Amino acid sequence: MIQIAEELVVKRPKSKLLLVFPGQGCQKFINGTYLQDTIFWKDVDDILGYKLSDIIKEQGPGLNSTRFAQPAIVAACIQDLQRWPEKIISDLKKIDPFFDENEIGFLGNSLGEIVAAHGAGYFDKKTALTLADLRGLVMQEVIPKVEEQDKSVPFMTITINLDRTIIEQTCADAREYGIVNLSNVNSNLDNYKQIAIAGNKPAVAIVTLELEERITNREYPGISTDEKTVPEIKRFADAPGPFHTECILPAEQELAKKVSDYEIFDNAKVSSGRRHVLFQTYARGIVNNGNAAIYNIIRQMTKTIELCQTLRYASKEDYKYIVELGPGKSISSIMKNRGGFTIVDYKKAA
Repeated sequence: MIQIAEELVVKRPKSKLLLVFPGQGCQKFINGTYLQDTIFWKDVDDILGYKLSDIIKEQGPGLNSTRFAQPAIVAACIQDLQRWPEKIISDLKKIDPFFDENEIGFLGNSLGEIVAAHGAGYFDKKTALTLADLRGLVMQEVIPKVEEQDKSVPFMTITINLDRTIIEQTCADAREYGIVNLSNVNSNLDNYKQIAIAGNKPAVAIVTLELEERITNREYPGISTDEKTVPEIKRFADAPGPFHTECILPAEQELAKKVSDYEIFDNAKVSSGRRHVLFQTYARGIVNNGNAAIYNIIRQMTKTIELCQTLRYASKEDYKYIVELGPGKSISSIMKNRGGFTIVDYKKAA
């Protein structure tokens, strides 16, 4: 019996840590507490060549613009990345004898993939901040061109508990009105679905109305009366732009050019140790490949973010503990609707 027990212990999978980082939208949670580390923010300001710390301190329109929100979020995430992981790993080692401190995963939501790749050792802080700054710049330049449309109509709609196939077909049927597609598949589980669509405002409006009509007329297959799974539509009025759609293609192309001009690929590294970045456009991990990480960060600007599939991959790879670093808890709140992970609130524990 002792030998069997020992054998079972040896064969038990290791428990891994997955550090996750948010995307744009969480800048409203960047407050004065982040600015207390004056040495860190002076370094950030010096790298960027302007006072990002002053923009954060003012808490004004500048921080809510894509131009400055993106470098601000990445800087705040990097600050947390420098401060917390050592303590988190130490605590997990104490409570879980199967915790594997040597193999850590990094998952970024959209913009957060820059921090994930930096955390995995693919490039340094300067490169991460420069990438975020350039990304914010090129995306801000594209947004005014599509904002000439009706401002009362959002760029994005969030669907709850609707079937992915039906949403995709409805988007395809509305393409004559403009670009519209799935931008974020946050959850596609049987007990909870959350899928966002985005694109040109007329096309988004058509798809939104069509899906609302299906729900009202109960034309949706398998429509539920259970309050927990009943379908609904939420217009995302605060969406900063039609991100992760072909509307952003000019920004993607311009970022690729600027990355080349700034010789950012020359700063890519081979990651040391067993550190994995879980890229959501691939829904799997890429290991020890800095150039692939930078390429994916550019490419994902117009691609669907597959968070649900990526988390399924993470579960299969034995990632158990989830810690969201940076401002807000956008990814953690989504993950609460699925089992298999232990979400660690590191700031509350501190």
